[in-house]
Amino acid sequence: MNKQTFPTTLNIIGKTYKVSYINNDIMGKSDKNKPLQLMGTCNNLAGKIRIKTKKYCNSEIITTLLHESLHAISARLSLDVTETQIDKLSIGMQALLMDNPKLNRLLK
Repeated sequence: MNKQTFPTTLNIIGKTYKVSYINNDIMGKSDKNKPLQLMGTCNNLAGKIRIKTKKYCNSEIITTLLHESLHAISARLSLDVTETQIDKLSIGMQALLMDNPKLNRLLK
């Protein structure tokens, strides 16, 4: 994993998600026994988020962590957000947080 420390748990609307970081190329296998080419997964029932770190820089890992967190938020609030919307929202959230350090300080 990269030198930055990433969270191992996230509290998302009253539920604690365990976050694990996977340092390999494959996130698992599909139901057809094919390798999954994903950067992250979110299992809402189990409360687990998995993020692939191999070959990715901190910024990509953060975007993926936000992406999977948005899946959790969508599930917790029954929003039915599409994958395309999650992709765009995760990029937008990262830009918002990185471009506005005063906002980050308010959240602490």
